[in-house]
Amino acid sequence: RMVTEYVAQFLKEHTNLTVRRQHVQDGRYNLIAANTDSPKLMLIGHTDTVKPSAGALHDPFAAEIEDGVMYGLGATDMKSGVASILSAAALYRGRPEIMLAFYVDEEYDFAGMQALLPQMTGIKPEFILSGDGGELKTGNACRGIAEIHGIIRGVAAHAGRPEAGKNAINGTVDMFRDLNEQLQRYTNEALGTCSVNLATLQAGKAIENDGQTTITEQVNSVPDIARFKADIRLASTEVNPKVIMTIMRDFAEANGYSLGDMKTHHDLGAWYTPQVQIGDFLSIVENVTGSNEMRDPRKSGYVDLQMLWKALGEPPAATFGPGHALHEPNEYVATDAIVQSRDVYINTIAHYDK
Repeated sequence: RMVTEYVAQFLKEHTNLTVRRQHVQDGRYNLIAANTDSPKLMLIGHTDTVKPSAGALHDPFAAEIEDGVMYGLGATDMKSGVASILSAAALYRGRPEIMLAFYVDEEYDFAGMQALLPQMTGIKPEFILSGDGGELKTGNACRGIAEIHGIIRGVAAHAGRPEAGKNAINGTVDMFRDLNEQLQRYTNEALGTCSVNLATLQAGKAIENDGQTTITEQVNSVPDIARFKADIRLASTEVNPKVIMTIMRDFAEANGYSLGDMKTHHDLGAWYTPQVQIGDFLSIVENVTGSNEMRDPRKSGYVDLQMLWKALGEPPAATFGPGHALHEPNEYVATDAIVQSRDVYINTIAHYDK
């Protein structure tokens, strides 16, 4: 909240944009700053960070600068991107048709972006640029994400006769191994292949009481229940939770297990803007930085720019920002890279001020 309040005050003091707050949850809010209801250009960024990581050599909250490099939590993801946007908006002296949106909860459940979308109805920007990038590289795509929660049931048996039961732990691992193999059929030239991560697993003996299932530890028994959560990254529009759950159910049925309590926690598609659609922006980046390297979407995570891009009719969109080592203990950004990123944003604003 303190970060968002600082951003709001900065925009009021240093730009001619009208700033409004949008409550999201738990006292947190989004900011929307604009001088028009029909912006040609949208600049967006999120104001939250992940939690601090162990092993940092610098105070994650001190923004320590050493040899021209700033260290700290969110230095890359994405306070330097937010700083680039704010600085560009403050320094540019024209009056472009522009909208800035800063939102919360990107690192967790996307509550900020989900709240923002209804506010964007009818807006048709020519370009959306997010500061959620790094290394002065341009991003033009991301894989989607499906988060699946569920329960797999096997058959209990004495630990001395494991062949008499169906081990729910083994069944879960084998099921996700099969899912990963099946999803390799779905590929995309830009996004690569799908990936499967079995993230959490709680297993043991099922105890039923008044319609409630409790998982208890019983080391001398074959576990007959496992509760899991999995993160599947989607490289193809042909893959969605329905397809994923069908593959899982087919495996369970064929191997003597049953699935239950299946839920989709996230169902977010892929984003892809062909480079030809952002040629002007890539030229700006090259003129400022001397390079126009692209980020590899097969090696990066989901970007919730995808949600806005989809909701607004899939206009050209990109990510760009400075910084390195996002989500790592010693996240950092070079101060001269922030200046270059700012200049990319200034030139982008000028390009759409026509």
